[in-house]
Amino acid sequence: MLRMEKAEGGLSSKRRRDNPNDRTDIVFSWSLHVIFNENLYHDQVETIPETFKSVRHYLGSCVYPLLEETRASLCLSLENISLLPFTEITDFVECNRSGNSYAFKAGRWRNESNTRGKETYKTLPGDILFLTDAKLATVTDLERSGRRWAFASVRMIGGDDEEDEAMSSTKFKVEALLDHEVNNSWKPMYAYFLINIATNGRIWNALHMSLNLDMVKEVLCPDLVVRLSLLKHRTIVCAPTNVAIKEVASRVLKLLKESESGISTVTESLLSYFGNMLIFGNKRRLKVDSDIEEMYLEHRVDCVAECFSKDTSWHQCLTSMIDTLAHCATVQPLRRCLFIFCTHISRTNFQNITSLLTLLDSFKTLLCGEKLNSEKMEITLSRDELSLFSFEMSVDPLYNLHMKRQECLSMLLTVCDSLKDLKLPNYASKAMIANFCYGHLYSVEMEPLNSLVIDEAAQLKECESVIPLQLPGVKHLILVGDECQLSAMVESKVSSRASFGRSLIERLSSLGYSKQLLDIQYWMHPSISLFLTSNLYQNQILDGPNVKTKSYRKSHLPWPMFGPYLFINILDGREEIGDDGCSLRNPVEVEVISRILRNLYRAWDGSEEDLTVGVLSPYASQVAAV
Repeated sequence: MLRMEKAEGGLSSKRRRDNPNDRTDIVFSWSLHVIFNENLYHDQVETIPETFKSVRHYLGSCVYPLLEETRASLCLSLENISLLPFTEITDFVECNRSGNSYAFKAGRWRNESNTRGKETYKTLPGDILFLTDAKLATVTDLERSGRRWAFASVRMIGGDDEEDEAMSSTKFKVEALLDHEVNNSWKPMYAYFLINIATNGRIWNALHMSLNLDMVKEVLCPDLVVRLSLLKHRTIVCAPTNVAIKEVASRVLKLLKESESGISTVTESLLSYFGNMLIFGNKRRLKVDSDIEEMYLEHRVDCVAECFSKDTSWHQCLTSMIDTLAHCATVQPLRRCLFIFCTHISRTNFQNITSLLTLLDSFKTLLCGEKLNSEKMEITLSRDELSLFSFEMSVDPLYNLHMKRQECLSMLLTVCDSLKDLKLPNYASKAMIANFCYGHLYSVEMEPLNSLVIDEAAQLKECESVIPLQLPGVKHLILVGDECQLSAMVESKVSSRASFGRSLIERLSSLGYSKQLLDIQYWMHPSISLFLTSNLYQNQILDGPNVKTKSYRKSHLPWPMFGPYLFINILDGREEIGDDGCSLRNPVEVEVISRILRNLYRAWDGSEEDLTVGVLSPYASQVAAV
């Protein structure tokens, strides 16, 4: 969406009025004065109560806190606009046949690392951009000069052949609702990234939808005891961070591989059956690697595309193998195609494919074991009745080879028919294949989606958990998290006082739901865990046997002060603004850390022992300096 305004508030765009609950219409109706008004929703934001009259009352209690949180986020970004990622707009064109859509072409993004300590900025759908016709040092520059400005919401990202994957997109589209009679001559020159409202948009939609409120009703009922069983149930797992999602996905994949480690035959052990699992999202942010690649959507599409291409399609490979065994024709690479199907497409008839591959391996072994000239090869692969009769009536060693060929042909036809039953697509477009992979998984004939697992649930706002709770069919909910760890971040003081950052775990605890405490920790040395378990967990957390062993304590540096933990007070340290102009760093602390790391490396080098070191800091500039 695009909202255009003169700095003194003289112009406003035409807005849609067909949906009074449209969040974008509300947000983009704000002027700069409104955004900087900390009391805008002071009277509407009420403390989210402990109990509710109805589900509508429950969902509605989060609406104004969500709007206030969005306002606070925009305000914080606008206050630091000179430090935000920005780009110069080189082209701004209305898209034909696209209603209010505009195509942007921009130069290289500047200040890419200045996203409040987060990762390097990359344009994404849901980004809110602040468009101006001048480069800004502060927002007050607009007020002094009376220049025009506009809000824009990115809808689609376009590729740029000159950029690598790590760089921000410089081609994108926004949906615009401009008053052409007034603003047709105005062209934006600069775009500043403010915030991404994709998550807030999902929350808003969940608060105003009624897809499946049964689970929400049960969550609000203090007398309900939920008994969970995930056996043979379709399950969806979500989490607030990409790190958590990747960790869960990699562990599930590892468990599945371990469960198949006892397969008897060599052929079966080489096959993987991951078609019923799928992970999708931004590849760079998920940091997709070999741990989860086999279930990542884009990788799956690349693999499956081979089986639909003109030269290596699955049907051509199967037909080629049938012709080879029947008429000595040239064989196409069938094996890889079958392996791809087993790994990436659910509902594939694995047993038939396994049997076929085993038969082909046996046929190959027999064929290599016999020294056949061209005449014997022709007789062996012949369907002539006389030849068949001579095989059956003799003890010719080629008889076994001939019969194995017949078994292979029969199984090839069976596999061909079973793959046709899957209604596999006949196209090579990666976008269409992606839709097939996702849609095919969702149409699997099994129990409907009824189990929801939310990892790191204590870091989610309660209203964020409502999004997956409304998925059709959800009956069982598992929340995994720790109330003693950091909760969800809320930037607005008004929303924070209204308990907007409270998690669903906290609410269920207040309603008397029982919790299962995972009471053994396997990570920290007992000297470290002692403080945490005594001060936060009432001494209920036990140390696992692995952390109690003598070898668990690392002692690479000889000095007595380097025990399991150590606090160092830097008396002469001084803080300064980092290169990003926003975050802090302390050069003296950086030097102390560097010396410890150098000494640690020297002590470890040559020891043949695995060693990993993590350096943490709440300041992005400090991390960069280290």
